[in-house]
Amino acid sequence: MRKVGIYLRASPGMGGTLQYNLGILAAAELLPKDRFDVVAAYSSNFWHERIQEFDLKTLDLGSSLVSRATAELWGRLRLPVSLWRKLAPFWHPVARLFNRQGCDVWV
Repeated sequence: MRKVGIYLRASPGMGGTLQYNLGILAAAELLPKDRFDVVAAYSSNFWHERIQEFDLKTLDLGSSLVSRATAELWGRLRLPVSLWRKLAPFWHPVARLFNRQGCDVWV
């Protein structure tokens, strides 16, 4: 069985990105349950309410000041994403949660 993770970050003000996230959720819901295990991760109240419409496992990431501040700082310093992917699993709370899910792929 393959495990697929979906990270829902878009908010209502993000227009097309929100529609993209909703489309990914709808497609994931159609995957054969005997071959795919899907988990949808989110941190906003918008998704907490909206995700109930879908027959998917969920992961509430919460909203941590440390997580937001770290991501903001990383972006401002313009550090490479490849470095983030290598280092974040050791100390960033959200990255650790993602790793614990054991997903084959995150979208």
